[in-house]
Amino acid sequence: MAEKSDADAVKGSVGKTYTGTGVLVDDAQPTIAVGVVDDGHLSTRSRFISGCEDFFHGSITCPTCDGTGRVSRDREHELVALIPMSDKRLDPRRTKLYVAISVTLCFMVAGMLVFFLFPRSINIHCSQPTIVPLVAGYNENHTAMYMTLLNMYNVTNENFYQVRLTSVEANILLNQRILASVTNTSSMTVSMRSTELYYVQLNATFSSDLDYIVRYCWNYQDGIFLVQFQAMATFSYFQKLEQMTLITYQYIRCPKHH
Repeated sequence: MAEKSDADAVKGSVGKTYTGTGVLVDDAQPTIAVGVVDDGHLSTRSRFISGCEDFFHGSITCPTCDGTGRVSRDREHELVALIPMSDKRLDPRRTKLYVAISVTLCFMVAGMLVFFLFPRSINIHCSQPTIVPLVAGYNENHTAMYMTLLNMYNVTNENFYQVRLTSVEANILLNQRILASVTNTSSMTVSMRSTELYYVQLNATFSSDLDYIVRYCWNYQDGIFLVQFQAMATFSYFQKLEQMTLITYQYIRCPKHH
């Protein structure tokens, strides 16, 4: 009678049982009690640890759980590190300085590009007031005069990049009459901030209503007379074409004859 009362007291009225080692076990939960069996086999605690190792086989320690948790190796590369808001790494240092330097550099680069690439003038002028014919002659009756003239032009490039003179169309006029016309397609590269010489050769004939020029030069071999030169130059730079026209009044020296 006394033994039955002790068993009832041990088991209790709420479905809990005390083991021989004094561990409280809930009959409704699959908890493995900790104790040592009498036959010398592994203890219940050892079987529990071994089961945990088998369960977590193929996993790693969770790096954000202070070593108390684990995560599957298949999801190892999906881990996301959480940084506290108070972490100093989230507070960039010298941000305003870096922004100011970046903005300043951008303005400097933009200013330099505008300064060096902004189109400047390309000038063409002639500094040869008097032209001496390379070759000259008269016909048998002295009623016509033939001349080969070489005019020289100065081409100045004020830009900070090179330009190319692709062609020059030149004319000689006297009393609104065209005496000679030629298109020189010899191209020339003009370096930045430099001046180059460009030569145009023309063949002129004085006859008919201009016979007074022929008589004048025949009688005054050292004489000079004034004519008009027109030159239209075509330049190219950055795949862009630009044309300039120059009108000059120059003297031609009469040729000598024997």
